[in-house]
Amino acid sequence: MVRHSLHHGDAFRRGLIRLLYMGTAMLEFAESLLKEIRKLQADTEAFVLNGNIADMERYRFMMGRLEGLKMVDAITRDLLAKRSDDDF
Repeated sequence: MVRHSLHHGDAFRRGLIRLLYMGTAMLEFAESLLKEIRKLQADTEAFVLNGNIADMERYRFMMGRLEGLKMVDAITRDLLAKRSDDDF
């Protein structure tokens, strides 16, 4: 009987470790995603500010890209904040 309860304790610990790993992996993924979004945003802003745009159509495209990147950044941050609030 003691051996049986120890087995459940080991399984519980393994489960906790697995959950912590999944949470860490998800956090690392989100951080990497946000880093890439910010890099694309900075590159796009630099491209626009350097005057490399030949026509108004391309300018509108680049500005739309910037707005889209800002929106994805904000949504990702909101979801991460909500998830961390739900965890505690």
